[in-house]
Amino acid sequence: MTDEQIFDLVIDERYRFIDSLDDLNADQWNQASLCEGWRVRDVIGHLVSSLEVPMWKWVIGIARHRSFDVQSDILARRFGADDPADLVKRYRAKAQTRFAPPMMGPRAPLSDVVIHSRDVGRPLGQATVVSEEAQRIVLGYLQSGEARGFVAKSLTKGLRFTATDLGLSLGDGPEVSGTGEAIIMALAGRPVGDELAGEGVRAFRARLT
Repeated sequence: MTDEQIFDLVIDERYRFIDSLDDLNADQWNQASLCEGWRVRDVIGHLVSSLEVPMWKWVIGIARHRSFDVQSDILARRFGADDPADLVKRYRAKAQTRFAPPMMGPRAPLSDVVIHSRDVGRPLGQATVVSEEAQRIVLGYLQSGEARGFVAKSLTKGLRFTATDLGLSLGDGPEVSGTGEAIIMALAGRPVGDELAGEGVRAFRARLT
């Protein structure tokens, strides 16, 4: 796919996710997500801040705190404290933004929305709203060794990842198999329990820890 086609998919996935937020109640907004230390509202705060805060302010914050993660956490919590209905409105207003961090390309924002949509959806018991096409692209990106800031190259090297529901197998070596979603979330460092199988699982889990 071209970059423009992937950006089209980013926008589609944002709208899918935003629509799933419309009926959440106050308790659900305060539910712990799969992002350690973040509630559902903080995850949405992160996604909104990534679209609303200018890049130069991100750079200044990262330099001040000497950490992208610290800056991201500060903004996620700050934005997450806002009214949920307002957050959803602002996220929807920015959903068509075609922006990717320098040198990363559109697969990065696609990965961001796919992973975070399940960071929210899984604890809330929501069925996935992520398209198979988006899952294939994100899985390929995370497995490729090119996903700076998402997955270290050492995590996937020498292993084969097989998404049983997507008809997709990537890499060479002992197999780690499961649904595309389970593999994506595991690669992103999220707990997936016993959703993975194969002779490569033990080595994969050892790398995660």
